[in-house]
Amino acid sequence: MAEPIEAARRDGPSRGLAASLAGLADGLGNLVAQHVQLARLEAEADARAVGGELARAAVFAALAVVGYALLCVAAAVALAQWLPLGAAFAAVGGVNLAGAAWGLMAAARRLKARKVLAGSLDEATRSAALFAREPSRG
Repeated sequence: MAEPIEAARRDGPSRGLAASLAGLADGLGNLVAQHVQLARLEAEADARAVGGELARAAVFAALAVVGYALLCVAAAVALAQWLPLGAAFAAVGGVNLAGAAWGLMAAARRLKARKVLAGSLDEATRSAALFAREPSRG
């Protein structure tokens, strides 16, 4: 980055300004390209993480359906000794649905807690702060 400044001192004021502007434009272009690359990498990682959580939610949903079918039959038959068969099915089904709701809420909490593109936002904020600073007078 010091090369454009040295060229400006060497070539005089008119060529120095052009060289400085060229160096500034080049540096700014590199910075923007790096921010775009960081955002792309972060978006890919976030998409993988969100996809994993959605897959977990789908597994819990499938388990809830299978569990509802199997346990309702088995437990309702067992509870039918003390309750009417309809009440036994309702009790077992309610327990299975409560478990499924717990699993789905846990997955939703993890998804909600994930900060998407947090690193890119931090880096862009830092870069904007650098450009907003007043240049030092040397």
